[in-house]
Parts: sequence; structure tokens; C-alpha cells
Amino acid sequence: MKSMKTLCFICLSAMTVFSVQAQKEAGHWYFGHNVGLNFIDTQTVNDKNGVPVDGMPTLETGPISTNEGCFSLSDSDGNLIVASDGMRVYNKNKDVIATGLYGNTSSAQSGILIPFPENPGKYIIISNNCRALHYSIFDANANGGLGEVTNINTPVQQTTVGSSQLYENVTSQIHANGKDYWLLHRAGPYFFTWLITKDGISTTPIVTDIPDSKSQISGLSEGYMKMSPDGKKICHANLDAPEGEVFFADFDNKTGKISNIILRYWKFDTIAFYSLEFSPLGKNLFLSELNKSLYVIPVEDIELGTPTLVTTEIGTVQTGSDGRLYGIRSSGSATKRFGVIPNPDDPIEDIKVHIFENFLNGSGAIWGLPTFAANWFSVSIDADESFCVNTSQDFTVTINQSGSQQITYTEWDFGEGGSFLKDTNVSSGTQTHSYTYEKPGMYNITVRSYLADGKEVASETITVKVNPCVLPVNPNVHLFK
Repeated sequence: MKSMKTLCFICLSAMTVFSVQAQKEAGHWYFGHNVGLNFIDTQTVNDKNGVPVDGMPTLETGPISTNEGCFSLSDSDGNLIVASDGMRVYNKNKDVIATGLYGNTSSAQSGILIPFPENPGKYIIISNNCRALHYSIFDANANGGLGEVTNINTPVQQTTVGSSQLYENVTSQIHANGKDYWLLHRAGPYFFTWLITKDGISTTPIVTDIPDSKSQISGLSEGYMKMSPDGKKICHANLDAPEGEVFFADFDNKTGKISNIILRYWKFDTIAFYSLEFSPLGKNLFLSELNKSLYVIPVEDIELGTPTLVTTEIGTVQTGSDGRLYGIRSSGSATKRFGVIPNPDDPIEDIKVHIFENFLNGSGAIWGLPTFAANWFSVSIDADESFCVNTSQDFTVTINQSGSQQITYTEWDFGEGGSFLKDTNVSSGTQTHSYTYEKPGMYNITVRSYLADGKEVASETITVKVNPCVLPVNPNVHLFK
């Protein structure tokens, strides 16, 4: 009999893949008109009903002035590295070091920052001006650590649609190999995926046709695109599509391919969805109308379910570095209202919302919150799918982690309905356990990883087939000595 090893890789990367559980890379948000939030130094603030809320960000002056898209990045100690609205780039001192990038103050996601693979200290800035994608290179180590921007406004190549017909969305996802990245964009009935390696952005994207889409190439396309925390789901809201189209699909971060596309058409109070965000564990999807309300739907109900109203007091939401969702809502002019959802992964009926009037500083915010490269945790399992009964199998988990977040234990479920196997030995980076199945059948093997406070941060399930492996005997064959 052939022995089999199952390799379960729990890769927790913290480059720009910001942890939703206290990573400091997302410690500073700059958005709106000079709004600044500091998630490193927090405070307790009473909401509008007098309820004290701990862990609220403190305020600082932001360098950005924009209505929508923006991004920022800090180091693992929480020190600002760079901020941008897709048009201007600000260094760690909040000084302008580049202008004229092809973003747009009215682009939902006018920019995103992606680590340049195998180029330490360098990042790729994607700018989106509502009609085309361009990139520039930011070197945080240049000029004595004050930074430099080069290769400004280099076109991101694609030939499927006209060079001036792309949409307002952009997002990024780390590759399954843990070092490269994917750049993702949707335009009308097409989805584009570019591979980013140490050599730069691929010149030929993977193109996925979106059948039956009501989204057209021409005209406006306001709306956010987001990845689920595990990097396996992608969602895009197109406010301007007929009936308001929401695109939902599976994403393979090994191949960059899109599959299992679901299109939903939701319009509440005559307004279609504009922004969206997954909860930190990917259980719920939050969607907001432009200048209107916030809704939520369990991810498992996307195909047939209907979003439920959460609140009329905030709209656009973004995951904070503490695992909570923070939101704003504007009626078209700057607002200082701010909201927080402390339990976004809970069942819908238990979700709470705290509203803070006149919380934001500067001149307030309009529609946009910072866009960050996804994802926080990457979990993949590499395994043989079939082996024999009554044979001891070695299952090995490899744990890679960096940054301020640390896994303290894993739980193993071999799918037979018994108790979980808990392993606290994570310092070596690997965990190996042997297991024997005594009955043939199909079994789901799940490995979950947890922080010290018991919060689950990543999990993966595979299905294996355990075979009888009994050698058939022909009764007509006799053996003689």
C-alpha cells in the first residue's frame, strides 16, 4: 500500500495583507477631506445613545482631500509609509512626493497599493480614473526613507475593450504561492485578472466572459469590488447597471480564474448598491446604497437570499484593523457622522451598530473609505484525495506567519464526529499528526487556526475518499504448494 501525506498550508502573510485582528499595517486611515483615523492609539467614546465604546480610533489630520477612492499603508510597527488618492502620493511625513497620477476624485476605487514581489520596500500603485488603469512604482527606501515615485502612469495592458472604457473598481489578492499578487478589475461583461511578479504586471490578462450580464462597457460604472478574507470569493457592485447588478463569483488564487458566477439585481428605495464589504471571517456580505442605507446578507444565501436592512445611518463600510466594520454615510455633501459594527460575523439578528455624530475631523467624508490589498489570511490544503482504509496517514500542517498577529493553536477535525484534536505547538512552523480511518467512506477534514483570545482566523476543509482496498478473490483459482 502506498503511504500518503496531506500537506495543509496555513499561510498567514502580512505584507500589505492586513490582519483584521490588530495588524498595524492598516493602522492609519486617510480619506475624505483631511480626515485621519489612528487605530494604533485608541480611545473610549460614547455613541449618540450614551453607550461607551472602547477601542475607537483617535483623530489626526489627513493629507488627502477626495470624495471617493484612496489608500494608505503603515509598517508593522504602525508607522505611516505612504498615502494616496490615486492622483497624489504622500510620504511618511505627509509631504507630496508625486502628482499627476491618473486617478480621479470621483472614482469609487481610484487607487490601490500592492507590494512589488521580491522587491523589498517597493510597491505598485494602481491608479484608476474611471476609464483606464495605470501603474506607478513607489520606493519607500529612496531619498533617505522619504520615498520616491517612478514609472508614473504606465498603462496596464489589455486589449479586450477600449483603453478608455474600464470601470471604477480595482482590487488585489495574494497568489497561492505566497509571494506574487493578482490584480483584478471588472468592466461590463468582462473580468480581467493580471499576474504581478518580480518582473512587474503581465501584459496579457486572463479574461473571463460574464454571461447574461446587464452591465455595458459604455457609460458610468460606480461601485466597489472586494475579496473575501480567505481570497476565494469576489464581489462587485455596479450602481449604474440596469436594475443594479451585483456580481459574485469564486476566485482561484492559484490560476487567477473566475468561476461559478452569480448575478443578482437588487434595488431598494430606487437606489442600487454602491459599496460592499465582507465580514472578517467571510460569513456575511455588507452592501450599501449610494447616499443611503446599509444591508447585509449571509454569504451562503447570496444565490437565492435577499439582503436585510442593518441601518439607515451609515452606508459605505470598511474593515478596521481590529476586526470591526467602520462606516460613513453622506447625502452628497461632507459628513462627520461615523459608525461602527463591532460584531459583523454574527447572525444578522444579533448585529449591533453604534453611531457617532460629529466624530470625524477635517471637513468630513463623502463616499469613499480606504482600499486595501486583500487578503488577511490565506489557507490552502494540498492533499491526495483517495487512500486505503486501516492505513495510518500522516497529516502535516505548515504555518507561516509574520507581523504582530500570531497563531497560538490549531484544531483538527478528521470528520468522524469525534472531539477535535488541539495542537498548541506552533513555534516550529509545522504540525504533524497520524490518523487511521477504520471505515471506508467520504470524510471532510478541517483545520482551523486561532489567536490567543480564541478567535478563529483561518480554516480550510477538504474531502477525502477512504477506500476498502480489498483484493478480490476468484473462487475458481486454487493455490497449491
